[in-house]
Amino acid sequence: MLLHNTTLTFFVTCWISSFTSAILASESSEQIQFAVNEFAQEYKNTVLLEATSGDRSDKRPDKRVEIKIGYVDPRLSLKPCTTPLEVNLRRSNKTIGRLTTKVSCTSGSMWSLYVPMTIDLFQTVAVASAPIPRGAKLQSHHLQLEEKNISMLYNGYYIDQKTLLGLVTTRSIKMGDVISPRNLTAPKVVYRNEEVTIIAKAGSLKVRARGVALSDGLLGEKISVRNKKTKKIIQARVKGPGKVEIQI
Repeated sequence: MLLHNTTLTFFVTCWISSFTSAILASESSEQIQFAVNEFAQEYKNTVLLEATSGDRSDKRPDKRVEIKIGYVDPRLSLKPCTTPLEVNLRRSNKTIGRLTTKVSCTSGSMWSLYVPMTIDLFQTVAVASAPIPRGAKLQSHHLQLEEKNISMLYNGYYIDQKTLLGLVTTRSIKMGDVISPRNLTAPKVVYRNEEVTIIAKAGSLKVRARGVALSDGLLGEKISVRNKKTKKIIQARVKGPGKVEIQI
């Protein structure tokens, strides 16, 4: 997450006017809109700074931020504030996406109101360059990079295509869809009924035997294996294609 425990406060001078109450109300709404806009620009810069802080200096930045500020109704009947307006972000577990700002006058009549704000963070992420069937092992020709609004990618995303190579899809993926961790799994390296080598380790001593896998297995996963000679079923950890290991 970006901006851990961030609280930004922006003060905008709200000048006292001697106009009629209708004009005063209009001026107050303009001041509120201006204050929120200025706060949003400061917040936008901080979001972008945090988002690019881990980039290498020789890497071209591929992130950008867009902001949308909610409308402040000019019909609001609020008395002008005699001190600077205070604007801060309403407490939330999100720092991008749909947020709410609180605008407060802390002197005189003392009022506050809430104005919605949307912070969209765009970044190039991995997407499907063509339709990918379920069960496919990802290769470079399956992938390309496109700019997406990552504040809306709730299921996650990848920015490095290399980390995806060799992973297997758990469902079909349409062309242009963002590649999500939710739709991928590690490849199986051992298959049910496959003959495997059992490596029994005791310190520096290693003993090998032949066995049969009783289930599919991912790298590092424990599976049941039947020793072909003794017929005994053991729990062994998958160490690689056709290879499992136990500690004795």
